[in-house]
Amino acid sequence: MRELTGFLLLQCLLAGAGLGVLRALGLLLPGRWPALLALGPALLTGTSLVVVLLIVLLVIGLPLTLATAALVGVLVAGAGFALARRRHPARTAMPSHVAAPAMVRVRRIAIAVAGAYVVIGAYALARAPTRADDARIWSLKGLTLTYYDSLRPEIFLNPATSLSHPVYPLFQPVLEAVLGRAMGQPDLRVFHTELWLLLIAAMWTVAYLMWWRSARPLREQVGLALLALLAITPTVISNVWSGYADVTGAVLLATGAVAMGLWIDQREPGHMWLSAILLAAAANTKDEDTLGVALVLIAAGVILALRRDRPQLLLWLGSTSVCVILILPWRIWTAIHHLTDSVVPPLPRALSPVFVLDRLPQLKQTASAMITQTLAGWGWLAAIFIALCLLSLATRTARSLAIFYLLTFAALVAALLWLYTTTPVSLAFLIPTSMSRTVTVFMALTPLASAHLLTQLLSTSTKLDLEASDSGWLDLKQAAPLPNASALPD
Repeated sequence: MRELTGFLLLQCLLAGAGLGVLRALGLLLPGRWPALLALGPALLTGTSLVVVLLIVLLVIGLPLTLATAALVGVLVAGAGFALARRRHPARTAMPSHVAAPAMVRVRRIAIAVAGAYVVIGAYALARAPTRADDARIWSLKGLTLTYYDSLRPEIFLNPATSLSHPVYPLFQPVLEAVLGRAMGQPDLRVFHTELWLLLIAAMWTVAYLMWWRSARPLREQVGLALLALLAITPTVISNVWSGYADVTGAVLLATGAVAMGLWIDQREPGHMWLSAILLAAAANTKDEDTLGVALVLIAAGVILALRRDRPQLLLWLGSTSVCVILILPWRIWTAIHHLTDSVVPPLPRALSPVFVLDRLPQLKQTASAMITQTLAGWGWLAAIFIALCLLSLATRTARSLAIFYLLTFAALVAALLWLYTTTPVSLAFLIPTSMSRTVTVFMALTPLASAHLLTQLLSTSTKLDLEASDSGWLDLKQAAPLPNASALPD
């Protein structure tokens, strides 16, 4: 009973912190119903910010205890709600959209099926075994931080534990440690359920950010199907089942990129600051995601520079600075303790074009393996994403958004190719053991970005249809005026 109570109370604490952050960012309306609709985004946001702050505190020497986690969660929630109250946001009503009774039933059935899928997945994953990289890397560190409240030299500084990759960031181990302390004892199997909930919360967040201020007609909500593809992709489910951090970091990176895309499209500051929080969490999850975060921020900066939008560029600089501040503590700690990873390419030699050209056979081998793994694990998601980007460019619908997503995707692919091409580790070992997982860095973005692009395309199509309908009605009135034409509705 203690285990279940602790698990649920921790989710409430993290969701409460997230609700406060969303209110402060202007992404949550007052009231119980809006808060209920935002539970998924709140859980993801609260988990991201609270865990990142705990990593910062851990690095500077404060103990990682349940009391510390609770205090950070309460302070984040309190600060968020206080800031929101100080700003006195207007109560903006949700636009009404009357749906047909049959459509209401369809939506209820869809929600029931999705809810059942989430519950069944959570139940099944709570029985997943702990093995391989989960036992050697993530759960080893998670157990260390569960039983101890500091970065123990036996694990993080001992050369004998080099296989545990001591330089890997601590987002997942810290979350696992906090969960173990909340439950009264570590439960490595139940932590798989926590990872599952984060995956679901990420998809919920994207849907919420795209639709939270609007009640869109059904045809504009087709993008939800693309979001669901992430949760039913076997590669994703297998990674969560294994307890690895690849999906965790990739979905945080992808959700942060979509929040950035929403800011580029709508210019609502709250999206930008939320993106900074999610990207900071992604960078604190895996090394590949740290590089990915830098590329997402650079891609956004390029779009703003092309627009010559000085106010938005200044906002981007501010949020990027916050993101970097949240990333640096762990990197500084590893640098101070001279921790290295054998997989990391030898810088700055790996940045030399000559060095890369000398390794063209490795580049070809990596590209071939990447294409094979992408098609085998992700199907047509990349093709759908690229097609929607090209369609957006061809129709001049959200061109900046399409360019941002294409630039980010291409940069992530190029970065992964570079990492494998220049690494000193043998590709004969590295590709079979990791490629199926690392492609998640760029592939997790595709269904989420595709949902955003498709929504924009369908929204524009709806507006054009309404304008054509209104124009035709006015033409009809002018061509065939009737005695009571003035009484006709516009």
